[in-house]
This record gives sequence, C-alpha cells and structure tokens, in this order.
Amino acid sequence: MSRSKSVIKNTAWEMGYYIAVIALGFLAPRYIILYYSSEVNGLTSTIQHIINIVLMLQAGAATAAVFSLYKPIADNNYNEICDNIKSAENFFRRISYIFGGLMLLIAIVTPFVLNTKLDRLCVFVAMVIMGMKSFVDLFYTAKFRIIFTAYQQKFYISIATLLELAVYYVLVFVTIFMYWHYVLIYVWFFLGCIIKIIILKKILRKVHPELLNINDNNNDCMILGRNYALANELSHSFMGSSVVIIISFMYGLAETSVYSIYALVSAALGLLTTSLYSAFAPSFGNLYAQGDNERSAYIFSKFKYIFVMFSTFLMMCMLFTVVPFVKIYISEANDIDYINYNLAMIMAICGVFSAYRIPYNIVVSSCGFFKETWLQPVVTMFLCIGLSFVFGCIDYTLIMAGLVVFFAVNFIYQHFRLKQIIPYLIHSDVFVMFSISMVGLLLTFLVNSCIEFPTGVLSLIGWGLIFACATVGYIVISSMLFLRKEFIETVKYLKSLMCIKSLWRCDG
Repeated sequence: MSRSKSVIKNTAWEMGYYIAVIALGFLAPRYIILYYSSEVNGLTSTIQHIINIVLMLQAGAATAAVFSLYKPIADNNYNEICDNIKSAENFFRRISYIFGGLMLLIAIVTPFVLNTKLDRLCVFVAMVIMGMKSFVDLFYTAKFRIIFTAYQQKFYISIATLLELAVYYVLVFVTIFMYWHYVLIYVWFFLGCIIKIIILKKILRKVHPELLNINDNNNDCMILGRNYALANELSHSFMGSSVVIIISFMYGLAETSVYSIYALVSAALGLLTTSLYSAFAPSFGNLYAQGDNERSAYIFSKFKYIFVMFSTFLMMCMLFTVVPFVKIYISEANDIDYINYNLAMIMAICGVFSAYRIPYNIVVSSCGFFKETWLQPVVTMFLCIGLSFVFGCIDYTLIMAGLVVFFAVNFIYQHFRLKQIIPYLIHSDVFVMFSISMVGLLLTFLVNSCIEFPTGVLSLIGWGLIFACATVGYIVISSMLFLRKEFIETVKYLKSLMCIKSLWRCDG
C-alpha cells in the first residue's frame, strides 16, 4: 500500500473511531451524573488520570520502539525487525508487573485521602478493576500497537478499539438503565479490553503471521533512545493528567466532574485532530527514514498548516458553544453549578497552544531527536506544576494556567531548537498562523459577549452552524491575506490526495 493511501486509510478509520468515541462519550457521563451523581463521574475521571500518571513508567518506550522499526522496515531487514519487537515486548511485560503492584498500593491508599462521600470500599474496588484493565492492556497490546503503527496500519488498532468501545458502552447503558451498581461500569472496561486483545491477535495472525511468535534470543530489553523519550513523554503526560489530580485533591470529586464535562467537549474535538496526527506520524517517520528531505519538508509544511488551522477552527467553535451546550447537557443535575465561562476560555487557549506543539512533537518522535529535546519539557513541567498549585489556591479553573504555560513554552522552544537541527523542516510562518489563531479566539470571545443564546438544542445547532461557517470564512480570508502561498499549495495537496483516494476506490 502506498504512503498516501496509508495516510488516507488510517485517517478514515481513526476519524471513524473518534467520532464514535465522541458520540458515545457525550452520552455516558450525562446519565452517570443523573442516575448516580457528579461524584461517580468525577471518580471515573480521577481514576483514569491516576492510571495515566502511573503508566508513565512506560512513557517514551512505545515512541522509541516505533522509531527503531522505521529504518529496518524500509530496508526489509527482518532480523532487526524481530529483535526490536522482542526487546520492546520484554520491556513492556516487565513494566506491566511494576505497574500492577503500584496500582494495588494506590488503590489501598487513595480511598482514605480522596475528598469524596462515596463508599471507600467501592472506590477501592473500582480502582483495582481499572488497574487490572490497564495491566492487561499494557502486558498484551503494546506489541500490537508498535507493529501496526510502524507498518502504517494503525487502522487495525482503530477497528479493534472501536469494537471494544461498542461492547463497553452497550453494557454501561444497560447498567445505568437497569439501576445496577455503578462499580459494574468499571467491570465493562475490563471486559472490553479482553475483547480488543483477542481481535488484535487474530488480525496480527492474518496480516503479519511471521511476527506473531518471535523467538527470544536473550535480547536486552533496553530500547535505543528510550530514556530520553521517557523524559520527554513523561513530562507531557504528567502535565496532561495533573489538572484533574490537583482538582480532585484540592476541591473534591464534584468540581472534578465540572471540569471533566468541559474537558469532554475539548477532548472530543481534540480527538478529531488526533486522528490526523496518528495517521500522519508513521508515514512521515517512514518517509524521513528513507532520506527524502525535500519531500519530507513539503509534506510536513502542509500537515502543519492543516493541523493548526483545523485545531483553530475547532477551538473557536468550542469557545462559542460549550457553555450553552453544558447548560443543556446537565439541565437536570443540581448537585453542583456547572456553568463556568472562565473555564471555557482558558480551555480554548490551552487547546490552541497544544495544537501548535504537536507538529514539532511529531518531528521529535519520527526523527529520533529525543536526546536533543528532553531537558526543556522536564524543567518546564516542575515549574508549571508549581504554578498550577499557586493559581489553584485562587480558583480551580486557574489550575489550568500551568498547562497553558507548559504548552506555550514547549511550542516556542521546540520551534527554535529544531530549527537549529533541521532548518529545512522548520519555518517562521508558524507564528503568522499562531497570530491568526489567537485573534480568532479574541473575536470569538467578543461575539460571545454580544450574543445571548436562546435556550434549546435547535438554537444551539443553528447558531453553531452559523458561527462554524463564519469561522471557516475567517480562516480562509486570513490565510489568503497573510499565508497566501501556503494556503494555495495546501489546497492543491488536498486535491491530489482526493485524486489518489478516487483512484484507490477504482482499483478496489
């Protein structure tokens, strides 16, 4: 399969998976809040973010392992492919045992220190089940993810995860509407994971049977570049999860639930851009490994423009509609006030800064520049965690200030650092794009100040569509005025991809 076809197929399946996540993910928290409580919804979010922090044990290993496969795959070096996969598999299995022990210890301690009215035993059981789910996922699926990502076949992961998601949400809604105990929600997480593992193993047996049972030739479980990649990814993962953890322990699970609903909207829109990122990164890494610098620079510049402008569009639309949406979403919940305009604004700003750092993160992971870029995010992480605590003493929404600063510093640092290493890939037009994004958020804020939304779903949809069209117009006009060449070349590139897709369908 050609590189362009792989990008298209990966993007299509990733997008389909994330649309399903968005659709089902929006429904479940609402009914959990209404049928159980905001605290149960907050508990789920808190457990997941605690797990994310513990999973930092393996941070960077998957990225480094995938990077280590790009070159041997391009060279068809089967022996090196097998050696690298086995090294990664050995490492992840050892890490899974450490993860399991730590999660058991955290599950014992957390119920007694968490600010909650929920039964302590139920909190313990929920954490144990979620920990088991993540243990099994780490032990078995890391190998599948590394192989399919390196071979530009991430759509197989999307297919299996989509089926896992379907099983989970069907059983969750049955649990809710049958008034079963909320602990069963976490049991379904575990069951869905088992189903996903079975599916991925069958797919691997069919697509890459030669890689299913690789002999262990006493390979060292160290993955080249893992320590630097660990430091890099650990800082990003810790900052991403720190907000919920800090809110949970400073303000309680109810306020965590408020944050999680706004984050649900932001994350749902972010998943759409993640589908672009996930589909593009393996193909770019493969292209760079082949040494085609000119083509790499051209493709990267087009991806960067598409990614950041699409993210700008989504964050502007989110800022415009999120508070009216929340009013409708939790209209029957009265255990805590969910309306918070400040939270919406700071979350939109955070989303834009995050979008600008991601293309550079792709360059780091695809080109293996872990050693050259690891120190900045680590130092910035410690400073920003402290900043979050300081501002968190004023208001829980300001806990996100640390995350905003972290993303902003990471974006600016990586731009200038990578410009020193690979100047042909990095261009200053990104700051013009950034200005367009920030002005767009400012205009959205001013429009919000002038418009009073009538209540109702139809009103929200109508105003949202009008504003979405206006946002597209703003981005196109701004691009034509300040990024004319980049905009025209990107349109031509997208047209060429559509032609490839049409030919692919004809061949099929």
